Amino acid sequence: MTPAPLASPSMHAPGGVGPALPVPEAWPGDVVEPMTKMRQLISDHMVASRRTSAHVTSVFEVDLTRVARIRAKKQAEFAATSGQRLSYLPFIIRAAVEGLKTFPVLNASVAGSNVIYRKQYNIGIAVASNGG
Repeated sequence: MTPAPLASPSMHAPGGVGPALPVPEAWPGDVVEPMTKMRQLISDHMVASRRTSAHVTSVFEVDLTRVARIRAKKQAEFAATSGQRLSYLPFIIRAAVEGLKTFPVLNASVAGSNVIYRKQYNIGIAVASNGG
């Protein structure tokens, strides 16, 4: 398998860019809107900036006291029905999905010059295994 050719250099990426990534596709129920020329230019400049500028991480502290109380109250019932311990993860996922429902633009994908506004919520979680 031969690697995809590099795109030609530009003033925003003098060394060219790496192989093209797969273009997202619309799923059933999604809304696809073409970008205006201005929005497409802004998108291109943001991508170039991401490649050349330092990245910043924001950290927010969240008080999970109420969640801890609910979790403690439901722990035995959950263990009895599922055979598993109830972690904080389901509460965090629920909050993330509720946030995406409130601010649907955060659940969008860019496909070329189109924006795909997702109507489905596909949450993936990576977990560590203790090997046993």
